[in-house]
Formats: sequence, structure tokens, C-alpha cells
Amino acid sequence: AWCAQDADAAEAALLAAGTSLVTAIPAGPGYVGTFELAAVEIAKAVGVPADSAFALALLVHAAILAVTTVGGVAALLATRGPARPPAAG
Repeated sequence: AWCAQDADAAEAALLAAGTSLVTAIPAGPGYVGTFELAAVEIAKAVGVPADSAFALALLVHAAILAVTTVGGVAALLATRGPARPPAAG
């Protein structure tokens, strides 16, 4: 059975580059669907079973979106500055 430890550096680089390039294609929010399709097709081309490739694609995509979301919320909270009192009027 295929697992991430069986991939060599060239296969991992191809998968990373291919999924990164596919994000340039206009798609829905979060590139849901296009990212997974690219990952599965590239992984199948190097001999990974489709179900394992899809599971890996979902896991990686979820991790990317989670890290980006947490970083964005942290940046938003850090740059809001002190609260201002309402203007007198």
C-alpha cells in the first residue's frame, strides 16, 4: 500500500508544484474541488491509488486552509488597534 513515506523527492515536488499551479485557475472559494482533482490526477500518474490520493489531498487541503485561517484571524486581531470611544455628536 502506498503511503507518504514511499514518495521520492521528485514525486513530492511534482505534487506540490501541480497543486500550487492549479490555484491560478479561477475556482470556488478555497479552491475546493480543483485542488483535490489536481492532487488526485498527479498522484495517480505516479502510481498512487485514487482513494489514497484523495484522502491525502483532503488532509493537506484542510491543513492549508486551517493554518491560513488561524494566521488571518491572528493578524486581524493584532492590527485592530485600541478600541475608540464613539464620536460625540
